[in-house]
This record gives sequence, C-alpha cells and structure tokens, in this order.
Amino acid sequence: MIKMKPSSLAFAFFIFVANCDSGASSIKNISGKYNRIDSNEYSILHQTVLIEPQAGDADKYRLTIHSIVDFHDDRPNDTTERFANATYDPQSAMLSTDQQLVYSFDPQKGLLRVNNIEYRKE
Repeated sequence: MIKMKPSSLAFAFFIFVANCDSGASSIKNISGKYNRIDSNEYSILHQTVLIEPQAGDADKYRLTIHSIVDFHDDRPNDTTERFANATYDPQSAMLSTDQQLVYSFDPQKGLLRVNNIEYRKE
C-alpha cells in the first residue's frame, strides 16, 4: 500500500478540483468587453468586441462588434454594429466565428487577437 503525506493528498485534491472547474473559468476569462483605438491622419477608430456566453452551451458565444469612426474633418461619425456566433475551443484558446474569423486569447494579459489586430479587455 502506498502511503501519502497529508500535504500530498491535499495537493492532489486541489489539482482535481481545479481541473473540474476549468470549463467555468474559461467562460469567465474570455467573456467581456474588449476595446481598441486606432488612428491615422483622417480619422480615429473606436472599436469594441463584446463576447457573451450563449445559454445552454458552455462553448457557444455571441459577439457584438461595435465600431465608431471619428473623422478629423466636418463629416459625421460613421457607426456600425455587426453580430456573430462563435464556438470556443479551450484547448487552443481560440474562438471561431460563423463568419470564418478566428480570435485568439491571452487571458492572463487580457488580450484578444484577430489577424494582426489586438484588443484589450476592460
């Protein structure tokens, strides 16, 4: 019979509990509002990606992408809003949308990336 020290048993129990809760923690880590601001000589772009879990499926999300272009001249602001459904793969930390976009995450840094664009979590 193998004898375990009480501290080893407690550590093993902690690892077991942490792995059981990994699905819920990924939802908390990727859900939320991500922002970016980009500018050039003609305008400033304010863009927000809101990621919300869909009820009934832990890996399904709804994305709302809201963009405002603030022109430097007298033109009025240009505002757009798009929506997408997405599936999250916790193994790769990637979110694939129904529009063929793939978002990657760095939850520890609060970053969201798509192509060469980077968003920061609020």
